[in-house]
Amino acid sequence: MDTSSLSMERRSANRLKAGCDAELTTSLSILDTDAQLSNESLVFLGRTVDLSSKGLSLILPSTPIDERYCDTEARIQLSLHLPKGAVSLEVTPVRCVPLDEDDTALGYLIGAQILSFEENQYEYNDFLRVISNLTLDN
Repeated sequence: MDTSSLSMERRSANRLKAGCDAELTTSLSILDTDAQLSNESLVFLGRTVDLSSKGLSLILPSTPIDERYCDTEARIQLSLHLPKGAVSLEVTPVRCVPLDEDDTALGYLIGAQILSFEENQYEYNDFLRVISNLTLDN
């Protein structure tokens, strides 16, 4: 799938292409916004498509997301596995697009705004600098 066709430029910071493993922790409402509230969390594994200082996009394969979830003010815990270690942050989804309109079970592209860093913000910013320099060198 060509994810570039899914992006509409409304970002306040330039995104840099970067594929990092990601662990997303959220509630059952990601699958069904009508689900009853529960203290239990679900963990999904995905991969980033791009990153910036203010947001990121990631693909959650094999996950049929309730698209209404992106209309909520959900706060998601996200752990990104960067080359120098994990970075924990809190994000809110701003866009959910199925990878295949005909088969939403294939997964979704999620665009998210970064709300805060739980730990290792320096490592995240350092990683952005490194990939930014790699992009400029090519």
